[in-house]
Amino acid sequence: MIIRPGKNNIIMYNTPLQTVNRSLQAEANAVCIIRQSSENKLRRLNGAEAIAQVMASTIQHDTNKELTEKQLHTVENICNQIPVFNLYFRNDHDIGIFLKNTDLQDA
Repeated sequence: MIIRPGKNNIIMYNTPLQTVNRSLQAEANAVCIIRQSSENKLRRLNGAEAIAQVMASTIQHDTNKELTEKQLHTVENICNQIPVFNLYFRNDHDIGIFLKNTDLQDA
């Protein structure tokens, strides 16, 4: 998945599989970093913690300082525009119900 700032929002793009060659995009309302757990829960991340965890989930260009700085700026921009969460989930179907019943803007 690719996430990038738009003019007034954050846009997410799929990365099409070879068998499904259709690019899709939608407005992102939150970033959820998934983690397996014994219970379904959300923990909101703020500031440096949000930026660090989103950066850790990206492909990084450690050998190119300019690209790293640009990427950090983009991640910081995203984290300042939409909420970032650790999404802890059980390995069952209840996570879909949990997310359907959770307003990420108010979490």
